[in-house]
Amino acid sequence: MARKESPIGPHVLALIEDARVDLARAALAVREGDNEPDFKLPEDVPDLADEEAVEAFRQALVETLSDFDRDDLRPAEQRSRRIRALAEKKGVTSLTTIVDQQLENPQSQEFHRQPDELCRSIWA
Repeated sequence: MARKESPIGPHVLALIEDARVDLARAALAVREGDNEPDFKLPEDVPDLADEEAVEAFRQALVETLSDFDRDDLRPAEQRSRRIRALAEKKGVTSLTTIVDQQLENPQSQEFHRQPDELCRSIWA
């Protein structure tokens, strides 16, 4: 029996695997237009310290998104690619500069409190 190829693109998968699950879920739940589907992602984000529950939540995100076709997932893939680009190399410097110049102090502090570059990029 042939195995069905996953419609989920590499940037969405990397976001699910690498980002803190609450932020990954939030990024994937964004809809920039009415033409984007509501993925109805699981809402009960587990305690981040519970590694088994976090891994199960990551798998639930993958399973939920696997029910959609590539065209439905394309906007999420593009957003995930942009998020990951801003979390790497020159993107980190650019994002930090923009945040420091454009956001008020409390927002800038919240940005800098994020645990890593990927979390900062998603937060922004």
